Amino acid sequence: SGDHLLICGTVTRLNQGAYHPSYNPLGTRSFFNSDGTQSAEQSWDHPSAKIATSKAQCFDIASNGNTVGNSSPFVFSGSGYLLATNLYRKRPDGRVYDAIYASGQGGVCRDMRYSAWGLTAEDFAEQDLKIKSGEYRGREKLPFSIPIVAGASTKTTYIGFGETQPAWWDERILGGRTGGRNLGASKMFLQDAQGNKLFLHLSGYTTGADLGWYFRVTATEHEYDGEFHNIAAGDVLILQTTEEYSFSEVSVSGEYTHTEVVGDPANIILCDDLKDGWVGSWNPTIPDGSGTRFEIARPVASNTDDIVTYSNDLGASWATTTSSHDLDLVTNSVSHATVFADGGIAVYQFKTKAKMTKNAVNSEVHGNTKGLGDVFAGCYFGTGYGAGLQHSLIGKVPTSDYSNQYQTNPLTTFVLAPLSGKLNPNSTYETKHTALSLRAPNNESPAFKALNYNVVVNQQCFINYAYTQLTYDATAGDWGDDGIIHIADNQTTMPDENGHINLVGMAQCVEPLGWIRNDK
Repeated sequence: SGDHLLICGTVTRLNQGAYHPSYNPLGTRSFFNSDGTQSAEQSWDHPSAKIATSKAQCFDIASNGNTVGNSSPFVFSGSGYLLATNLYRKRPDGRVYDAIYASGQGGVCRDMRYSAWGLTAEDFAEQDLKIKSGEYRGREKLPFSIPIVAGASTKTTYIGFGETQPAWWDERILGGRTGGRNLGASKMFLQDAQGNKLFLHLSGYTTGADLGWYFRVTATEHEYDGEFHNIAAGDVLILQTTEEYSFSEVSVSGEYTHTEVVGDPANIILCDDLKDGWVGSWNPTIPDGSGTRFEIARPVASNTDDIVTYSNDLGASWATTTSSHDLDLVTNSVSHATVFADGGIAVYQFKTKAKMTKNAVNSEVHGNTKGLGDVFAGCYFGTGYGAGLQHSLIGKVPTSDYSNQYQTNPLTTFVLAPLSGKLNPNSTYETKHTALSLRAPNNESPAFKALNYNVVVNQQCFINYAYTQLTYDATAGDWGDDGIIHIADNQTTMPDENGHINLVGMAQCVEPLGWIRNDK
């Protein structure tokens, strides 16, 4: 016999420092006034708040209002009672550090209480329904985004920081100057000011007399969707981590508060509050003050508790609105000329749900052909009709509100490889389904289709999804679908019958559903 430790769940804890979207996104408290006087009202964006320029200052906490050491304190301590009564808590979601919530930041991240009973086919089907209806909790590591400047080259772009690189570069990329590490391929991507997503396959990092520390990215690695996007010297880009890897190391499950920054990268890098990066994403729409409606990149859960903090002077001053940005929950878009002004920067924070799937490889179908499901297709905006699964698989939010904009199609042809028991990727043995009958969408909504099938990994049960993005072609009058479930590991692209380049891949639900019965 011996000691045993059974982990039943994990929690992402909030801390006692002041909340700041860049320096301390897990903080909870307010800041002092800039003149050092106490106040219960100063959040990071308040014009009277002390301006934090480092994470350490978010933890420079006064004790009963007294100065800490010989420095001037930035953060008011408050008491548990005052924080609980909203007096000194300044997170956008109003959460406190000494509580555990059901989901999101400061909440339960992983619930690992699995039944001792083995899962049945009915259990798999029930969990698949929860995923498609949006009831499945999901889990993901939040992305980290930061503006960076490109170096001088046309064939090989150097993205450098000079000899004095930002702290995140040394801490998160290099692991300290003596313990550097190469992140390798597909850990992050660049976005230029036009919103072109430029995936990085890092050739490594090195030092140089002129460049200091930098990425080295070859010309072919600027290519995306078959098109080369040149990066010129001095261009300001947004570097963002993928879901598979995150500098932030912040995991969330279920509903959580997401941060999406809207603004020209060239302006963001001049903003003291955001120039060192933030936990969240960047919206590739550059505000121009026209009031033109533009999409938010993640599904917004509610228009009653979303917040926009915006600045028209590069962060010298900020204003906040909770209602005047005209959020449309169908098109998942916003519009306001003042909030999203020409040259402005906006920090949009809203409730959304963690992604329910992660990239995966083709696996053996558990239960042989009985483990195969049907093909679900849709583009309906409603959360209970596959909208969350669509965003999780292809990263695009459905926006059509026509009725019956979702359907289930049975397979007509399928062959499992005789030795591996996997869906056969060979074009000679294609997996086919009945013809889609999705009507044309409104709001130019993207769509998807996905075949679910049961898998077992290390005695734990999961559901895999072999999926394809669908694009409606008004000229052809159809979705360009070939009626085939294409089997591809992780994610890649392929043209449809109308020539549109669509995503295709394999994904797996992020959490085990339970254990498989061992009948030995």
